[in-house]
Amino acid sequence: MRTTRRTERVASLIRNTIGQLLLAKISDPRIDPAKTSVTRVEVPDDLLTAKVYVSVIGTEAEQRTTLRALRHAAGRVQELMMREIRL
Repeated sequence: MRTTRRTERVASLIRNTIGQLLLAKISDPRIDPAKTSVTRVEVPDDLLTAKVYVSVIGTEAEQRTTLRALRHAAGRVQELMMREIRL
């Protein structure tokens, strides 16, 4: 995947926005924002999708639980992101 300045800026904006959403708007008790961080976002040139990479600190069981909760909350995160980000 080729990265341009624009896709890098959009990826950074998405990464920061998701980080803020995890802190303020996602209230799932399985997701501890103090132990979960968005490490990287990859965005293709068409800007239609994004692959989000996260890091979770904790035991393997806690990591699995958090990742499961994040997958479950993906639709809600997308919805909130659409409200926050204007391209």
